[in-house]
Amino acid sequence: MDNSKQQIKLYFDEYKTCLGGVANDWWQQDFSGDYWASDYFWLPVGYNPIGKSLDELAHFI
Repeated sequence: MDNSKQQIKLYFDEYKTCLGGVANDWWQQDFSGDYWASDYFWLPVGYNPIGKSLDELAHFI
């Protein structure tokens, strides 16, 4: 496993803008309120995805 990356589930608003994420969560919540959860992304450690669009983050899937 590449230690320079971490597995994170990202949450997006209706405009597909990242609101935040949770690393290695065990629960599966697809919709809650006004946001939805993605599949897992492999982001570089220290990378801040907040405010980025789903298209900008797609290469980390």
